[in-house]
Amino acid sequence: MKTGIINKQIANVFILCAAILAFLSGVGGTVILVRDITKYGFSPTHPVMYFIFVIWLLAYGIFFKKSIVCAIAILVLHIIIAILRLIRGSDLTLIIGLIPLLITVTYILGIIGTFAYHNMYEKEAKWKK
Repeated sequence: MKTGIINKQIANVFILCAAILAFLSGVGGTVILVRDITKYGFSPTHPVMYFIFVIWLLAYGIFFKKSIVCAIAILVLHIIIAILRLIRGSDLTLIIGLIPLLITVTYILGIIGTFAYHNMYEKEAKWKK
């Protein structure tokens, strides 16, 4: 069933891209965690451990549950991390460069895809009644 510009396949592609990117963010966090563990030793209070857990939960919510809340939460988390990098004084290209911009756009497309997905199924459910 086609509604507007985005059909079911495009919505699923947007959702898939956002979920893959979230999963890869978790993989990147795992690499950072392993690097820090080998350098400084294990610490159960390492903040990256919680970041990885939250990111993978959000990726699960986006991909399997098609959750609008998870899609919005991962975009907000991405923006918060960018602000924290800016406050910490990181290189500006890590915040304003092409890759962070593409990540932000991908998460926005994930939000659009989840909204379109739920809108289509809501209209299909009303049509069947």
